[in-house]
Amino acid sequence: MNRWMYRLGGLLSLLFLLTSSGCDPVGPTDTVTLTANKEFFFTFASGDGQTKTRSLTSDNKIDITDVLTAQNFTKAALSSGTLDSAVLEVIFPTGIPVSFLKTVTLSFSAPGLSTLVVATQTNFPSGANDDTVTLSIDALKDITPFLREDSFSGNLNLTANSLLLNREYELNVRLKLLARVNF
Repeated sequence: MNRWMYRLGGLLSLLFLLTSSGCDPVGPTDTVTLTANKEFFFTFASGDGQTKTRSLTSDNKIDITDVLTAQNFTKAALSSGTLDSAVLEVIFPTGIPVSFLKTVTLSFSAPGLSTLVVATQTNFPSGANDDTVTLSIDALKDITPFLREDSFSGNLNLTANSLLLNREYELNVRLKLLARVNF
């Protein structure tokens, strides 16, 4: 009879360990990833077309508070953030393909933070009629400090192959931001 009691006691102990091993009373263990689709808008004048290098600051700033509050989260719950994609589009002049560009570098900036390069592009297919291009990103680059800010700006450094004379250029960069929050 003792042998059965020891076996029963061992089985109950094993069952207790298996059912209680997933508990963590210290803090939150679950995260959810939210997607924030945002855009930066950039404008510049070509002038005489001779200056082919431009350093632009976005006409707008980005804030993800709306995405977080829609899911009942605050920025305090934000555990990490990354850039999932960045697509550059030529809005104006219409009919101008992205191949007018030679190089593009997109970075984020905010007061008190170091500027962070998040996307680049150096190979624009010549002769292509596309008005959009997906920029090369580092999907593992941590952008959390920018997502925690009230807002942040985009900086676009570009070099053009050619520019139309005395024209206004409008570019937009569509971003897919991933924000991971604890709950």
